[in-house]
Amino acid sequence: ISCFTILVGVIFNPSTDLAWTVLQGPLEVVVGLVYGVLYGLLAVYLPAQPPSTGQRLVVLVGGGLLALFGLPHLGLPGAGPLAVLVMAFVVGLGWRRQGWGDDNPVTSQLATAWTLLQPLLFSLIGAEVDTDKLDTNVLGLAVVVIIIGDLN
Repeated sequence: ISCFTILVGVIFNPSTDLAWTVLQGPLEVVVGLVYGVLYGLLAVYLPAQPPSTGQRLVVLVGGGLLALFGLPHLGLPGAGPLAVLVMAFVVGLGWRRQGWGDDNPVTSQLATAWTLLQPLLFSLIGAEVDTDKLDTNVLGLAVVVIIIGDLN
């Protein structure tokens, strides 16, 4: 991801500082890891014990949204998704140590939310595709690749 970010930055923003472009990828990884670990530990111990499901859900979702939408404002767009993944991992380990297994009320509520929001997510992603800019030759080749891949 870091190499991809660096290459895209160099290709599409040739006017930007090359040193900053090269350092941005590793910096995003470090910031994402640090945010994820620190906020994950905070989310494990922040709600008063015993925490309610609602408190844990608000702390977890709030931290994820803060990372996902806040870190790009600092010029680190790749750090947000990594921070969310690391935070979820740290929180899962911390809650497991506190006696919560994989089948807990927060997981159930997040699974319900995912069931409701998944069609919206994929609809929004589909809406981003600009069909006017699709090359029909490339589209045909893409269909052929998918069919060949499906045969194997």
